[in-house]
Amino acid sequence: MGRRTLHLLAGVVASAGLSSAASAAPIFHVAGTAGDDAWSGLRETANTQQTDGPVASLAQAVNLSRRLHETQPTEACVIRLADGRHELAAT
Repeated sequence: MGRRTLHLLAGVVASAGLSSAASAAPIFHVAGTAGDDAWSGLRETANTQQTDGPVASLAQAVNLSRRLHETQPTEACVIRLADGRHELAAT
């Protein structure tokens, strides 16, 4: 509820909207002020040690998806956005 999902394949946005992803596809979470661009983005919320969790910016999530594509060109991934405004200046 209230989440927006971008499906990415080969670093290109394939679709946007409310959706669920295949369980095998990595999910990069973007949480704005609750996230940190130094984190993996693979957790929806920060761990108790505050050492890993969602990324802060959509740009970092796109960078992570591109890095995934470099090592696994056929692997799809999902970028899940927390509620709020997320801007991407360049793609």
